[in-house]
Amino acid sequence: MVVFGTAQLFELAESTQGTSVTWILLWQGFVVVNLLLAVQANREKPNRENSRLVFTYIGWTLVGLSWFAVMLVKGTLSWNQYDTFNISLAIVCTAATFVQARRKGWHMGAMPTIRAMLGDPWVRACLALAYKSVPQITMAVQLFVGVPVLVAGLTVLIGHVTVLLRFAQAFLAIRKVGFNRNLVAILISEGGNELSWLAFTLVWLYT
Repeated sequence: MVVFGTAQLFELAESTQGTSVTWILLWQGFVVVNLLLAVQANREKPNRENSRLVFTYIGWTLVGLSWFAVMLVKGTLSWNQYDTFNISLAIVCTAATFVQARRKGWHMGAMPTIRAMLGDPWVRACLALAYKSVPQITMAVQLFVGVPVLVAGLTVLIGHVTVLLRFAQAFLAIRKVGFNRNLVAILISEGGNELSWLAFTLVWLYT
């Protein structure tokens, strides 16, 4: 976490040209959703593994906030058409998730409320999956068509390690407490995170 966050932090301190604001913004959404899942899992079955997951996502939340802080201090927060696309698609995915959850119920009963849907692990998994995958796939497309993307090389490589470590944490927690929808939701979101980051990495290596 420290190496990944620090590498990108120094990259942002040097320059923010090519930085995807929505990558960082939706990153925060992803982390917060997974933090809520980890907190709920720990409430249901308090144990060391679940507590570690909670602290892990708290740490990542602070990492994302530090990135925003650098951009705010430097006054280099900017918005382009790719950011508009990312946030628009994220909104569409959010709406589609709620519509599907309301239609299917997803163990919440007939016609669940917005509050019930927001608290459902499957809804949260879909939201986290969208918030992380959308900007990373977009950045891969940007690189492929020759648009610069400011991501430190160390961030790209260490990113896989950190994702897999969080995935392993959730997997070990499931082995400890048994099936838990919140922990499975974290596995789903982190699995999608790894796949979309892998797609970005392959394009990054190719270009």
